[in-house]
Amino acid sequence: MNLDEPKALVCIPECPPGLGKYGRQEWGRITTELEKLQMVATIDSAVLYGYCHSWDQFIQTSLQMKDEGYIIKTVTGFMQINPLVRVNNEAKKYLLKFAQELGLSVIQRTRIKIPAPDKEDEFETFISS
Repeated sequence: MNLDEPKALVCIPECPPGLGKYGRQEWGRITTELEKLQMVATIDSAVLYGYCHSWDQFIQTSLQMKDEGYIIKTVTGFMQINPLVRVNNEAKKYLLKFAQELGLSVIQRTRIKIPAPDKEDEFETFISS
């Protein structure tokens, strides 16, 4: 436990411009949830942006691949894997990396300890006596 850990003021940062429709929706959803857990601050803007941008790319490419298919025909008539598959996989990879940074994965959440507001921290009481 780091007792000297810097504490940022809990607040939802303003959603920056440039996010697509799905990224903006995710920004609103995830920042609200993180605020309830007191796990969001203005200082987190860049990581939140990366997460929401990756989410937007993931959703957009998933929807486009649903329409076009995973295999497409080239202009010369050959069948090939849709290039969006690679973009989608990269977006998913970065989405998961940013999610870990924000404590959004199942494993990361098990490592986060937030004392209940009405419960006294026994260790803090012990060391301050």
